[in-house]
Amino acid sequence: VSVVDTAAWRADALATAFMVMGLDRALQFIGQHTDDSGTQAVFFIYSDSDGYRTYATPAFEEMIAEQAKNQAKTSAEPKQTKNRQ
Repeated sequence: VSVVDTAAWRADALATAFMVMGLDRALQFIGQHTDDSGTQAVFFIYSDSDGYRTYATPAFEEMIAEQAKNQAKTSAEPKQTKNRQ
């Protein structure tokens, strides 16, 4: 479980709690605490009878999409070089 939060201690505590809760209870907790800073941006890797699966909360997916958009924009900008004499 990966949790993105403004406070590292809270992200660590939530990730540990979500691992113990399991996916269903963790998602229920997230849904009940939508006003808390950062608790909505969570990425899960879990196993079920078919093997390993992943689940990203909508807030996590939006954050990744925004990061990709910013990275694409930055890499598309021309690089400035210094004139050396």
